[in-house]
Amino acid sequence: MKICYITVLDRVIKYFVKPHVNSVCEENEVTCISNFTDEKFREELEQEAKTVDIKISRNVNPINLIKSIIKLTKFFKKEKFDIIQYTGPSTSLICSIAGKRAKIKKRVYCLWGVRYEGFNGIKRSIFKFLEKKTCKLSTNVIFDSESNRDFLIGEGVVDSNKTRVISKGSACGIDTNVFDINKKEEYKKTVRDKYQIPSEAFVFGYLGRVSQEKGINEFLYAIKQITQEDENVYALIVGFIENEVGLDKQLLEWARNEKRVIFTGRQDNPEMFYASFNMFVFPSYREGFGGGVVQAGALAVPSIVSDIGPLKESIRYGELGRYCRLKDSDSLLEEMRNLYKDKNTLEKLGQDMLNYVQQNFDMKLWTQEYKQYLLDME
Repeated sequence: MKICYITVLDRVIKYFVKPHVNSVCEENEVTCISNFTDEKFREELEQEAKTVDIKISRNVNPINLIKSIIKLTKFFKKEKFDIIQYTGPSTSLICSIAGKRAKIKKRVYCLWGVRYEGFNGIKRSIFKFLEKKTCKLSTNVIFDSESNRDFLIGEGVVDSNKTRVISKGSACGIDTNVFDINKKEEYKKTVRDKYQIPSEAFVFGYLGRVSQEKGINEFLYAIKQITQEDENVYALIVGFIENEVGLDKQLLEWARNEKRVIFTGRQDNPEMFYASFNMFVFPSYREGFGGGVVQAGALAVPSIVSDIGPLKESIRYGELGRYCRLKDSDSLLEEMRNLYKDKNTLEKLGQDMLNYVQQNFDMKLWTQEYKQYLLDME
């Protein structure tokens, strides 16, 4: 078979799609399309797949969309792929239209997050319509969580008979050779030494885009209270600030001037940072699946998340972690206070989460099921 994977960012291939490529590249002819910027990664990827640099629109500007559709339609017609697989809202809309125009038999949409869920009014209606259009033009839709699958079926956005959640969810499972529990202490010491965090300190960790919709305002509010109460508490914030729109300026200024709140910027080794956390805190407003929760869990680090379906699903609705009310700073503060003071519960949750991840999210199991899913499409 000829299979083509398309993403707008090459780092999406690097962190989420490459396991898909690895699982099918030996028996199939594989192509990856992206806006490639990481030449080292591209060279590595080319050992398994052909790479093509096509600039794809990242927004819904009509002119840019049309240009991208024309480019991809022409390329798809030339290559005559059996399967194309795509992810990301704008990219997927473009690919589903181009794939339909080029008469690609199987058009697979990896729907990892519901973009319109965070919008209101006319903006929500427009993006819901576009999501519905993408799902209609796609022959198959892979979700990374049952809760988002059920939500969009209930919203009438996608037909249930074309949907699938691979294994227990997630974009590609967890590589336990990378998120290796046996290396936890080594990883932890490396990170804490680098950022001068005492080995005995309690670290609340945040890993993700530093943005309003990921819950950073609520996190900073809670951290400010707890660090003032306990000098042994640190916060490690791993991720980049895309822009400061919606961020609480006073809290951000306080955090930047507080020596026990450390911003690391974007990092390429999340496993080392998760290992350095005592607790992972992620009060996001919108997610496809709690991937960070599962990655932290692979290193026996428990999580506190917001009470949205995909995140609650990732901690088995409270059995393997804790959750706070959405967009509620005081609720998050209460959960963080209660759990970090209860060392026995914290340790048990971490161990239970580790067992759950090892039994249900191993990447080898995920990719086996994914590969069979593609074969069954023929």
